[in-house]
Amino acid sequence: AFFVPKGAKSLRLDVHYNNLSGTKAEPDLSGVEVCVTKTKRPNVAATFMGFAGIPFIAPGQETDIVGTCNVKVTKPVFLMAESPHAHKLAKHMKFEVKSGGKTTVLHDAPFAFDGQVATPLKEQVELKNGDQVITTCHFKNDTNQLVTFGENTGNEMCFNFATYYPMGALSCSG
Repeated sequence: AFFVPKGAKSLRLDVHYNNLSGTKAEPDLSGVEVCVTKTKRPNVAATFMGFAGIPFIAPGQETDIVGTCNVKVTKPVFLMAESPHAHKLAKHMKFEVKSGGKTTVLHDAPFAFDGQVATPLKEQVELKNGDQVITTCHFKNDTNQLVTFGENTGNEMCFNFATYYPMGALSCSG
Protein backbone atom coordinates (compact mmCIF):
# COMPACT_ATOMS: atom_id res chain seq x y z
CA ALA A 1 0.00 0.00 0.00
CA PHE A 2 1.07 3.60 -0.60
CA PHE A 3 0.10 6.38 1.76
CA VAL A 4 -1.96 9.18 0.20
CA PRO A 5 -2.57 12.22 2.41
CA LYS A 6 -6.08 13.60 2.83
CA GLY A 7 -7.29 16.73 1.10
CA ALA A 8 -7.21 18.51 -2.20
CA LYS A 9 -4.03 18.17 -4.26
CA SER A 10 -2.86 15.21 -2.18
CA LEU A 11 -2.15 13.03 -5.19
CA ARG A 12 -0.02 14.21 -8.10
CA LEU A 13 0.44 12.35 -11.35
CA ASP A 14 3.30 13.41 -13.64
CA VAL A 15 2.98 12.21 -17.21
CA HIS A 16 5.92 12.76 -19.55
CA TYR A 17 5.27 12.53 -23.27
CA ASN A 18 7.77 11.79 -26.02
CA ASN A 19 6.29 12.39 -29.46
CA LEU A 20 8.02 9.58 -31.36
CA SER A 21 6.53 10.37 -34.76
CA GLY A 22 7.24 14.10 -34.58
CA THR A 23 3.64 14.97 -35.44
CA LYS A 24 1.73 17.87 -33.95
CA ALA A 25 -0.54 15.51 -32.04
CA GLU A 26 -0.30 11.90 -31.03
CA PRO A 27 -3.24 9.96 -29.57
CA ASP A 28 -2.95 9.11 -25.90
CA LEU A 29 -4.51 5.97 -24.48
CA SER A 30 -2.88 6.24 -21.06
CA GLY A 31 -4.81 5.50 -17.93
CA VAL A 32 -4.43 5.22 -14.21
CA GLU A 33 -6.48 3.46 -11.59
CA VAL A 34 -6.35 4.22 -7.88
CA CYS A 35 -7.90 1.82 -5.41
CA VAL A 36 -8.55 3.36 -1.99
CA THR A 37 -9.26 1.66 1.31
CA LYS A 38 -9.80 2.92 4.84
CA THR A 39 -8.33 -0.31 6.23
CA LYS A 40 -4.69 0.30 7.09
CA ARG A 41 -2.24 -2.15 5.56
CA PRO A 42 0.54 -3.73 7.65
CA ASN A 43 3.23 -2.20 5.40
CA VAL A 44 3.07 1.23 3.80
CA ALA A 45 5.43 1.66 0.85
CA ALA A 46 7.04 4.69 -0.75
CA THR A 47 9.20 5.49 -3.75
CA PHE A 48 12.77 6.46 -2.90
CA MET A 49 14.45 8.94 -5.25
CA GLY A 50 17.83 9.13 -3.50
CA PHE A 51 19.55 6.43 -5.56
CA ALA A 52 21.09 8.82 -8.09
CA GLY A 53 24.16 10.15 -9.81
CA ILE A 54 24.55 13.69 -11.16
CA PRO A 55 25.31 13.72 -14.89
CA PHE A 56 27.98 16.05 -16.28
CA ILE A 57 28.90 14.80 -19.74
CA ALA A 58 31.28 16.63 -22.06
CA PRO A 59 30.64 16.76 -25.82
CA GLY A 60 31.65 13.49 -27.49
CA GLN A 61 32.28 11.80 -24.13
CA GLU A 62 31.28 8.25 -23.24
CA THR A 63 31.28 7.74 -19.48
CA ASP A 64 29.76 6.13 -16.41
CA ILE A 65 28.03 8.36 -13.87
CA VAL A 66 27.95 6.65 -10.48
CA GLY A 67 25.86 7.54 -7.46
CA THR A 68 26.58 5.87 -4.13
CA CYS A 69 24.06 5.89 -1.30
CA ASN A 70 25.40 5.10 2.16
CA VAL A 71 22.26 3.64 3.68
CA LYS A 72 20.71 4.91 6.89
CA VAL A 73 17.59 3.17 8.22
CA THR A 74 15.53 3.75 11.35
CA LYS A 75 14.03 0.23 11.19
CA PRO A 76 14.40 -2.73 8.79
CA VAL A 77 13.81 -1.57 5.20
CA PHE A 78 12.91 -3.77 2.24
CA LEU A 79 13.30 -2.94 -1.46
CA MET A 80 10.45 -4.35 -3.57
CA ALA A 81 10.89 -2.85 -7.06
CA GLU A 82 13.34 -0.84 -9.13
CA SER A 83 12.85 1.61 -11.96
CA PRO A 84 15.92 3.02 -13.77
CA HIS A 85 15.38 6.51 -15.17
CA ALA A 86 17.45 8.65 -17.51
CA HIS A 87 16.93 10.51 -20.76
CA LYS A 88 18.08 10.06 -24.36
CA LEU A 89 21.87 9.72 -23.96
CA ALA A 90 21.78 6.83 -21.46
CA LYS A 91 22.85 3.48 -22.93
CA HIS A 92 23.04 1.16 -19.92
CA MET A 93 21.87 1.12 -16.27
CA LYS A 94 23.09 -0.86 -13.27
CA PHE A 95 21.66 -1.00 -9.73
CA GLU A 96 23.42 -2.94 -6.98
CA VAL A 97 23.53 -3.33 -3.21
CA LYS A 98 26.73 -3.91 -1.23
CA SER A 99 26.03 -5.48 2.15
CA GLY A 100 28.35 -7.39 4.47
CA GLY A 101 31.07 -7.79 1.84
CA LYS A 102 28.59 -9.20 -0.72
CA THR A 103 27.36 -7.41 -3.87
CA THR A 104 23.86 -8.14 -5.15
CA VAL A 105 23.04 -6.88 -8.66
CA LEU A 106 19.37 -5.93 -8.90
CA HIS A 107 19.46 -4.52 -12.45
CA ASP A 108 22.11 -4.62 -15.19
CA ALA A 109 20.75 -4.03 -18.68
CA PRO A 110 20.77 -1.78 -21.72
CA PHE A 111 18.62 1.32 -21.32
CA ALA A 112 15.95 2.54 -23.74
CA PHE A 113 14.40 5.96 -23.18
CA ASP A 114 11.12 4.78 -24.67
CA GLY A 115 10.92 1.62 -22.54
CA GLN A 116 11.17 2.77 -18.93
CA VAL A 117 9.28 0.54 -16.50
CA ALA A 118 9.16 -0.33 -12.83
CA THR A 119 10.11 -3.96 -12.25
CA PRO A 120 9.29 -5.93 -9.10
CA LEU A 121 12.38 -7.60 -7.64
CA LYS A 122 12.39 -11.41 -7.68
CA GLU A 123 13.02 -11.28 -3.93
CA GLN A 124 12.77 -8.35 -1.57
CA VAL A 125 16.15 -6.99 -0.49
CA GLU A 126 16.70 -5.86 3.09
CA LEU A 127 18.78 -2.71 3.54
CA LYS A 128 20.73 -2.14 6.73
CA ASN A 129 22.76 0.72 8.16
CA GLY A 130 26.15 0.78 6.46
CA ASP A 131 24.98 -0.89 3.24
CA GLN A 132 25.71 0.87 -0.03
CA VAL A 133 23.31 1.17 -2.93
CA ILE A 134 25.12 2.00 -6.16
CA THR A 135 23.44 3.37 -9.27
CA THR A 136 25.55 3.41 -12.44
CA CYS A 137 24.38 5.05 -15.65
CA HIS A 138 26.42 4.69 -18.83
CA PHE A 139 26.09 7.64 -21.21
CA LYS A 140 27.29 8.40 -24.71
CA ASN A 141 27.12 12.09 -25.53
CA ASP A 142 27.20 12.17 -29.31
CA THR A 143 26.27 15.87 -29.35
CA ASN A 144 28.54 18.91 -29.45
CA GLN A 145 26.97 20.26 -26.24
CA LEU A 146 27.84 19.83 -22.57
CA VAL A 147 24.98 17.84 -21.01
CA THR A 148 24.17 18.29 -17.32
CA PHE A 149 21.41 17.29 -14.91
CA GLY A 150 17.94 18.60 -15.71
CA GLU A 151 14.28 17.69 -16.16
CA ASN A 152 14.16 18.47 -19.89
CA THR A 153 14.97 15.57 -22.22
CA GLY A 154 17.82 17.68 -23.63
CA ASN A 155 19.41 17.38 -20.18
CA GLU A 156 20.09 14.09 -18.38
CA MET A 157 19.21 12.23 -15.21
CA CYS A 158 20.67 9.15 -13.52
CA PHE A 159 18.14 7.68 -11.11
CA ASN A 160 16.86 4.38 -9.90
CA PHE A 161 13.48 5.00 -8.34
CA ALA A 162 13.00 2.16 -5.86
CA THR A 163 9.83 1.07 -4.11
CA TYR A 164 10.47 0.20 -0.48
CA TYR A 165 8.79 -0.17 2.87
CA PRO A 166 8.22 1.00 5.53
CA MET A 167 7.68 4.55 4.33
CA GLY A 168 10.04 7.11 5.85
CA ALA A 169 12.54 4.65 7.31
CA LEU A 170 15.20 5.09 4.56
CA SER A 171 17.70 7.86 3.87
CA CYS A 172 21.21 8.02 2.54
CA SER A 173 24.35 10.09 2.35
CA GLY A 174 27.10 10.10 -0.21
